[in-house]
Amino acid sequence: MSKRNIISGAAVLFAANLTVKITGVIYKIPLQRLIGDMGMGYFNVAYGIYTWFFLVSTSGLPIAVSILVARAVTERKYGLTEKIFRVSLSVFSSVGLICSALMIIFGRRFAAISGIENSYLCIYAIAPSVFLSCASSSVRGYYQGHGVMWVTAASLMIEGLGKTVFGIIFAFASVNNGCELYVTSACAIAAITAGSLLSAIFCLTVKLFYKRYKEVSDEKVLSPLLKTALPVALTSSVMNLSSVTDAFIAPAGLISTGYTEQQATEIFGNYSTLCLSFSNLPLIFIYPVTSAVLPVLSAYICKNDIRKASRTYLDVIRYSLFISAPCAVGMGVLSEQLLSLLFPYRSAVLAAPMLSALSLSVTLSALLAVTDTALQAAGKPSYPVISMASGVLLKLLSMFILFKTVGRLAVPLATCLCYLTAVVLNTVFIRKPYRPKKAASVFIRPALCSALCGVTAYFVYPLISPYMPDKAATVVTVFAAAALYLLAVFTFEKLKPSGLTYIIKNNIIKTKDNKNDGIRNKGKIRFFGSLQNNEDTALSGRLSVGHRTDSSIDKERLYRRSV
Repeated sequence: MSKRNIISGAAVLFAANLTVKITGVIYKIPLQRLIGDMGMGYFNVAYGIYTWFFLVSTSGLPIAVSILVARAVTERKYGLTEKIFRVSLSVFSSVGLICSALMIIFGRRFAAISGIENSYLCIYAIAPSVFLSCASSSVRGYYQGHGVMWVTAASLMIEGLGKTVFGIIFAFASVNNGCELYVTSACAIAAITAGSLLSAIFCLTVKLFYKRYKEVSDEKVLSPLLKTALPVALTSSVMNLSSVTDAFIAPAGLISTGYTEQQATEIFGNYSTLCLSFSNLPLIFIYPVTSAVLPVLSAYICKNDIRKASRTYLDVIRYSLFISAPCAVGMGVLSEQLLSLLFPYRSAVLAAPMLSALSLSVTLSALLAVTDTALQAAGKPSYPVISMASGVLLKLLSMFILFKTVGRLAVPLATCLCYLTAVVLNTVFIRKPYRPKKAASVFIRPALCSALCGVTAYFVYPLISPYMPDKAATVVTVFAAAALYLLAVFTFEKLKPSGLTYIIKNNIIKTKDNKNDGIRNKGKIRFFGSLQNNEDTALSGRLSVGHRTDSSIDKERLYRRSV
């Protein structure tokens, strides 16, 4: 595959992923206005449970299939690619069917554990999506192994747009028919199943007419498929335990402190829709860079060029702070005003204290994404799992204490503590393979510039708000704070573009022999050491709000095959 095709394929996947993320955010705004915070509480409890089952059944599938197909294509065993697809489709569709069945069988039990018993209907409505996603993932992995990226991109966009369009239509129809609120929420979340169905139909239809070979192979496929997929699935499920604990523990914890079930449902729906949506917006600009920097760090580590590896790692840390730190400060200072731009005022007032408490997690999530990628590029994929598992354990323990002291602020504060623990442990683990020098100094200037940004927002808004509408005052304040922040950054930080320019423009490193394949390469440069050890990369934090990671993982695999 040529470098131009690799870059264009990665660009297509990034555009598709960005479109899905944007439509996901846009989708929640009218939906929240239709069903309110309480309706979103039913919705998000079911979505959190679904996310974990989805990760267990499908997170490692596209990677495993694409690796095995790419190897078979490299060896010109085209008949073997059909066997890989057939086995993966049958095995993982069976796993998806079991997971969907478990969600339906134990749906009422899951809802009772969460404390929001009426959410069971939402769990039933979204359960078939797990099975349908397995079929789509098999086809995506098959074509990614062939280097055909448009199938994955198109299926992701069909799924995302289908979810958005059908979600609004189903919820609006249910409201007009006078259905109960939990029924309306179930209709809204059924749109995810509808989007998954459209995506599966598209993928299987494409497979019927595009790139079909006669299956001629006696090689065993199931064992290598499971060996590659299971570690990724395990890693992904552990990395996203934080959001699962929110779905199960948060509503029940609120009820235990004296809130009624209705109040707890409303608070959880408000937090999971408004606060998490806002806090994860800056990460849209972080994950593409971590995916792009993965092969660069891997190459330096494999060549034992620790100096360049450390410099590149610190460059990406600096970039993540440049994006995330002012966003965190802004959300902490202007939480109510920012939320009021998109959501009803009553919901914004309820969510504002929780968003302020959660604001630190914006920077911590960005740092977690970078440190996870750095460790996995160094061939240490188990370390981020240990870090996140430790963070989730501490989160669980702290939530039981915080619910009794700070009430509804317990979940955002415990989430920050979880991410802080994971980042600290990752930083300790990184010291050995990268040996970064003066790493602490990287944090000082972004912190000062962000503090200046926050002070500007804090004083400008009260000064101008009496003379213009609140939303206009918020927009003017944001622009003023951003302008001063950029001025401070380029004055004091003196950002050197060389590191990030290299990451963006040269993330595919040339070798002397362009014919070498990244999966079989035994020549001059070995980017990834043990391929299986690095297949977990770019999974951490990708689903903190339940969003799928196919495209980011696929880009990572795409870079691997580029050498």
